[in-house]
Amino acid sequence: MGPLRHRKMGEFAAYHTGDKLFPIPTHLIGGNHEAHFHNEQFPTGGVLAPNLFAAGRVFEQRISGLRIAGVSGIHIEETYDVARPDQLPDCAEEGAINFLPWTGFTRAEIDIAKRSFVGAHILMLHDWPAHLLDFLDPYSIRGDVEKAVCLGNEPALELLIASKPDLLICGHHHTFLSGRIFWRTGEVTQVVCLDKIRPQRQ
Repeated sequence: MGPLRHRKMGEFAAYHTGDKLFPIPTHLIGGNHEAHFHNEQFPTGGVLAPNLFAAGRVFEQRISGLRIAGVSGIHIEETYDVARPDQLPDCAEEGAINFLPWTGFTRAEIDIAKRSFVGAHILMLHDWPAHLLDFLDPYSIRGDVEKAVCLGNEPALELLIASKPDLLICGHHHTFLSGRIFWRTGEVTQVVCLDKIRPQRQ
């Protein structure tokens, strides 16, 4: 449940009913501020509104010939090794619910992704892999290097190393960082960590 200041109906209802349409097919990866009671109806992906698709918790899709894979959620140490409950509690008790089991990805999900995502064209993560600056070619780095030093998590790094995608896209930390990883095995990964969508931000 979000802060009171955010508990209001915005424009999504109009998109959900089809009164408004997303201009292009849009695929939503889960993060840590979702409407869990709604999104948990689509743990393996589904249609949220016309032209808006939930990617699911661990997902792989082919779009226009590209193999796009990803993991929703963030890394939360206390729930990483805990099996997620099969279903959300009754929404009538919403005020007292701990949403952490649905906010973070699990070790089981990362293990599945590490086996399945090898060679993906695009890897989408909400949370950053740890130690990105140690892997990026220093001449290719652009963005907020000082802030990026302490960001990311080890499970996402393990997934990046296992999959070696052509492109990694991630967000969560509201910090722009980009660069290229030249793997010893010959693959090259372009990394793009996204900032907030605001004027004067990258």
